[in-house]
Amino acid sequence: MRKKTPVGRADTLGTFYFDRVFPMGVEAMLETVDPVKAGKAPRIEQDDSKATYEGRCGPDNAKIHWGKPREQIDRVIRGCNPASGVWATLDCKQLKIFDAKPLPAKDPKGIVGKLGEIVAAEADGFTLACADGRFKITCVQPADSTKINAGEFAAISKLAIRRGSHDVR
Repeated sequence: MRKKTPVGRADTLGTFYFDRVFPMGVEAMLETVDPVKAGKAPRIEQDDSKATYEGRCGPDNAKIHWGKPREQIDRVIRGCNPASGVWATLDCKQLKIFDAKPLPAKDPKGIVGKLGEIVAAEADGFTLACADGRFKITCVQPADSTKINAGEFAAISKLAIRRGSHDVR
């Protein structure tokens, strides 16, 4: 049994798997039970030249490198949400990032920022710079804590826009 589903530009690992792949898998199993029991299930050879292997996604794969293009960073963030979350360091402590929205390089005020530099902190999150854009971070998990709204984290951590003093590496 083969099924196909698109991967949307806003999909995360969680939305892709739980909203589509898992339900499709259950449906496919139910569709194949009777043909398998009756010995009439079609046998389709796999084309090994098109086979791929999905390796384990570990901490090395989930580290954010702000020097990469924002499209690549966005894919890593979405691919590690809801587990295990991508990570970076802020003030020498690990900070996991779960939700973030890619933004153009310049904000309406013309602020660009250096790689990993926090360029805005607001009630709904904080924004930082990458190689060719910025990210509005909206959900984080500080070291030894639970997931929280990034705006709440910014307030608790007293993140302020002080050029170069709060870089996320």
